[in-house]
Amino acid sequence: MSAKYSFSFDRESFEGTYNSRSEAFAAALKTAASQEDAPTTVFIGERVAGDPQATGHAEEIIARMSDRARGVWGDEADHYLRNVTREQMRDLDGALEQVILRWLQLHQLKPNFFRISAVSEHQLASPAASARGQGENNEVHDLGESNYP
Repeated sequence: MSAKYSFSFDRESFEGTYNSRSEAFAAALKTAASQEDAPTTVFIGERVAGDPQATGHAEEIIARMSDRARGVWGDEADHYLRNVTREQMRDLDGALEQVILRWLQLHQLKPNFFRISAVSEHQLASPAASARGQGENNEVHDLGESNYP
């Protein structure tokens, strides 16, 4: 899965999902240009998708199956699933992860939350500074008197 990126003007609320930092930056510039009070800084961050917690369930499931069997069969089921090896546990974990991820996808239940990491900061040219640089005469006049010869 390739990285996705978002932009922010306050480093707290990030917007959009873009395939590259440059794509996110271009979207930020477009958004900034349409704002009345144009921002002077844009932050680009990598979106880290929320973990669906689909791994690490084998041990709990095996323990629950064993408890349920003992509840129904008593001492006859005392040794049921007591000697599961680490390799067998990893095998079950992998199988469960695949089933859980497929189920989440099928029912559109994958996490829609994310966090932002690897934030880069970019200064934007201020519209006022750009406007000052335009015009025929940029000389400063009438600042007052000088006491220097």
